[in-house]
Amino acid sequence: MKAGVLRRDAGFMLMEAILALAIFSIVITGIVSALNATASLVNTVRSERWIQKQQENVLIEVLKTPMTLEEFQEEKVIPLDSLGAQALVTAIPLQLENQDGDILEGLYQVEVTIEWLEGRTKRQSKLTTQHYYPLYQN
Repeated sequence: MKAGVLRRDAGFMLMEAILALAIFSIVITGIVSALNATASLVNTVRSERWIQKQQENVLIEVLKTPMTLEEFQEEKVIPLDSLGAQALVTAIPLQLENQDGDILEGLYQVEVTIEWLEGRTKRQSKLTTQHYYPLYQN
């Protein structure tokens, strides 16, 4: 009779072990998924921060470099890295009037558009600012 009780207990121990292994597997899968999502988010944030920094650098370079008005108005393509990322800089004249109705000359909307490949997808990001050309020329 004692042997029959042990056999029944042995079956319960096997089921408990299988159940514990299944629960452990589910928990580990959840942890690995969370770590994978976190790593993906970190890569996205790093990539976007790199793009923002490149936009700022290109904007500073273009606005601080002495050039003629014709050179300033030309569309510029600036390569950023060996992987094909590039910046496109455009200066678009703005037609604004002051309170007296006079047109303000020399005010431009400057756009820095960066294009790059992320995997097989072509992405782009645009930074726009206003620039008063006569103020920064010597």
